[in-house]
Amino acid sequence: MMNLFTELTDRLVEQLEEMGIAALRAWERDRLPRLEGAAAVLGIRQSRSRDAALWHYLGNSVDEATGGTVERYGKQVALELYADLYAPMGQVEAIDDLFCQMETLCFTRQDGLRFSQLQRGETAADSASGYLKCRCTLLCTAYILASRREEDAMLTDFILKGVVQ
Repeated sequence: MMNLFTELTDRLVEQLEEMGIAALRAWERDRLPRLEGAAAVLGIRQSRSRDAALWHYLGNSVDEATGGTVERYGKQVALELYADLYAPMGQVEAIDDLFCQMETLCFTRQDGLRFSQLQRGETAADSASGYLKCRCTLLCTAYILASRREEDAMLTDFILKGVVQ
């Protein structure tokens, strides 16, 4: 079974990297990367899950390979993500550019994650990392689909709706 939160943050990291943006899920303070330009560090601040239908049930379909019935379930997940934007001292413009790229990603690409808000905080020196840092908050919604075959008791095949398989 997938780790939902890992998959969601990994998907956002992939989308940023496809745009040429250096992005990480997390980093340890004792292993900070050497930055030449700006980079985004992503994580989940909080999440809320709710039924996408009555008891998560969306209906059933026939598995073409086996001819058996497959039940479909789903849930809606509201996420508040953080994106800490880092850049070497003196490179405020690199953070500005990175924020603009993230804004483009969030409001033009709708690939699995549906963004509703992107908020930017102040850019300031971060004494813990030695870089400039700007905290951003992203609000988004994801729809998770799962299936269960007649013979199985467990939900399987979790996928993020909207992601090309």
